[in-house]
Amino acid sequence: MNSTLTSVSELYFDEANSILHIRMLPGADMSMENTKKHYDVIHKLTGGKKYLALVDSHEYFTMDSDALQFTSQRETIANRIATAHYNSSFGNKLTIDFFRNVLKPHIPVQVFRSKQEAEEWLLSQLK
Repeated sequence: MNSTLTSVSELYFDEANSILHIRMLPGADMSMENTKKHYDVIHKLTGGKKYLALVDSHEYFTMDSDALQFTSQRETIANRIATAHYNSSFGNKLTIDFFRNVLKPHIPVQVFRSKQEAEEWLLSQLK
């Protein structure tokens, strides 16, 4: 079990199920600088393996438009299979919807009310 803390989130990689658990920290500022550092840590933590991202986004966080664009790029999320957010605050849900519908990342991204729903959907993406 690998886990770490960044300036914007707490990360835990469940290697057995290939699930990266991401818990956004309260008031996290996803500036371009913080976002690049965040993804550097993710790449190290997952060891270049394919993974599913399970994001607890109930804490409100902000994200620069540059950083949002960066996170939609194929190179940034090259090893990510799919992303499921759960417990999203209203503001975060709007950002996620914008990300999914306007920036159109090359992977599936969904929002769920519960962790269980999100996990079930994520595991179905492996098939």
